[in-house]
Amino acid sequence: MTQPLEDLVKNHGYSPEQAAKILEITEQDKNIIKPLNERCFILAQQYFESASALENHINQSGNANVAPGLVLCKSISLELFFKTLMIISRDDIHDLSQFTKEEKKKYFEHEIPEIYDHILAPYKDKLITIYSARMGVTKLKPEEFRKNLVEKARDIFVKWRYIHEKSDKTLEHLDLNLVNNLITATELTIVEIKNNI
Repeated sequence: MTQPLEDLVKNHGYSPEQAAKILEITEQDKNIIKPLNERCFILAQQYFESASALENHINQSGNANVAPGLVLCKSISLELFFKTLMIISRDDIHDLSQFTKEEKKKYFEHEIPEIYDHILAPYKDKLITIYSARMGVTKLKPEEFRKNLVEKARDIFVKWRYIHEKSDKTLEHLDLNLVNNLITATELTIVEIKNNI
């Protein structure tokens, strides 16, 4: 966050010329540093690629010891894709300090359904449309989409993180295909929206 010229001079001991140069460089850096929504999108893609690499390892080796890492990466990927969709139109945000207190509270949410609830309605509608088309089904109603998909994705990481405390039936409730389809549809939605902004 940039400091006013006077603050740099008075409180940090810079000359007015030095302070002006610092502010100029800081302003130029804003054009170099990608907006938060783009950085969030890139990180979401990286987590999804990591999950794919772990999934390939499981398929090739027949050894599922890396399954917890796979689930962790998919969970974080979904969370970050939803956060990207939540802030997709905010190219002005480069730093968390630029959020209002309310925006920051929403951004720091970790529950998938709550993050989903903060996504603007037109973007949710686009996501539902793309998801339904990819699945070859009639467009889902928003409440159906939330209940049958978003809510089911809520606890996927938590259930795996504490799998050692549960009975074997815990595995029956973890549908990674659901998460994969949700991630892919969300990524496609983001790309389409960004291309039209």
